[in-house]
Amino acid sequence: MGSLSCSIIHLVLILQLQTFFVFSQNIRNGSVPVGESLTASESQQISSSWRSPSGDFAFGFRKIQPNDGFTLSIWFDKISDKTIVWHAQAVNTTTGLVPNGSKVTLTADGGLVIADPRGQELWRALSGGSVSRGRFTDDGNFVLFRDGSEDSDEVLWSSFENPTDTLLPNQNIEVGRNLSSRRTETSFKKGRFSLRLEDDGNLQLHSLNAETASESDIYSQYYESNTNDPNNPGIQLVFNQSGEIYVLQRNNSRFVVKDRDPDFSIAAPFYISTGFLLSTIIPKEARRIVGGCLLGLCRIICVAPMMHLGIWLVGIIIYVV
Repeated sequence: MGSLSCSIIHLVLILQLQTFFVFSQNIRNGSVPVGESLTASESQQISSSWRSPSGDFAFGFRKIQPNDGFTLSIWFDKISDKTIVWHAQAVNTTTGLVPNGSKVTLTADGGLVIADPRGQELWRALSGGSVSRGRFTDDGNFVLFRDGSEDSDEVLWSSFENPTDTLLPNQNIEVGRNLSSRRTETSFKKGRFSLRLEDDGNLQLHSLNAETASESDIYSQYYESNTNDPNNPGIQLVFNQSGEIYVLQRNNSRFVVKDRDPDFSIAAPFYISTGFLLSTIIPKEARRIVGGCLLGLCRIICVAPMMHLGIWLVGIIIYVV
């Protein structure tokens, strides 16, 4: 009897161990099954996370100092700064952050869903659907697939299609989409600066009303690509692996925003900061920095009505490794 009990316990342990390894392998390969969850933990600045297959990117909760809260984010995981490149926007809290103990769960009907410790829903990726699984790619894109459709690439939602303040190489902006700055470096509510590909195909830089940060409440517009010809409008802002940034037009012509620099073979992300600095980040340690001007807008302007001189740099900084 004792021998039988030991054999049963041994078998159970083997099955549990096999289950553990399958689970770890799935997450390590970037595949996340429905039902998996992550919890924001006060005991560590970076809570448990899901990683892309290469380990370059991680997805999970990040504690934001000095605020008492976390943001659901994607970040570079192999650099010391752990730079955030995507975060959940329109979270139903005053700061855009969630409290300790909050949980994100991959669900079949809502995709990624964040709930606080009491179970109150704070954010969801989808209003409805039938999600089969998530996949976290080496590009830094978190993708939700429709049930039974992963092989045919039928996507219900992706972080690339819902950018926040950062574009990664191979990530594009579609018509009607935009990048938005944060309200402050530690507040993840939408800020007052926006880079938007308008419905008419025109790429524009906006300063929004600081109180509302609404895309329709524009304080000033200070750049446009003029790619709004009704016969040949812009249809996509492209940021490719070579580092080129251009507005793709209907007839496949390109309005170049930034040429590929032949001196640099690595395309790096750019972002909109609270001070509206469009700059690059690179997932390696930098040895030197060289500056350039993106969109030709590196200048000092007067911010009315306070007549306060502010340096708004819309430029590019390339970290050379």
